[in-house]
Amino acid sequence: MEIKRAEKMGFCFGVAGAINLCNKVVSEKKFEGRLFILGMLVHNKNVTSDMEKKGFITLSEEDLKEGKINLQKKIQ
Repeated sequence: MEIKRAEKMGFCFGVAGAINLCNKVVSEKKFEGRLFILGMLVHNKNVTSDMEKKGFITLSEEDLKEGKINLQKKIQ
């Protein structure tokens, strides 16, 4: 049996777009406060770690249902 690997590997358009959007949010600094991602953008530890270093918090639907984090914006 012969195993061949693809010469080029990467993310699908949806994943690449989501990663680019997150990077744009960080680089343009248009949002203040906490940054959240609902679910993993991609099952890749390097990308997930990079997003955490940039300040994103990954939430699951269970986190929201269980009220583990308050997403309400405080109005002063």
